[in-house]
Amino acid sequence: MYQICIEDVVNVPVKFTMRERSVDKLFSFTLIAKRRTQEEIEAQPDLSVKDFLLENVTDWSGQRLVITDNKEPAAFNKEALDYMLKQPGLLGIVWSAYTRACGGKEKN
Repeated sequence: MYQICIEDVVNVPVKFTMRERSVDKLFSFTLIAKRRTQEEIEAQPDLSVKDFLLENVTDWSGQRLVITDNKEPAAFNKEALDYMLKQPGLLGIVWSAYTRACGGKEKN
């Protein structure tokens, strides 16, 4: 049996801007997620990208986009993550960040 010599949990840095009126606001935070192999990802063709992320993201830190009624950053839970991923463009941004964080990178 083989295994990869790195942990099966990965920190996923996410950085993007969202427009508020005429100003682009910067958001930067870290998702904590289970590392999945390409084979594991492809083995679930009926699972949407959003559902994959909801199943595999387990926490976040520094998140300030999703807030509670009292204007505090929301603690991590699946409902808060789902709400975040409903915002236009964020699903693709988070998915790209996840695949970059989990994958190998060429180093010169």
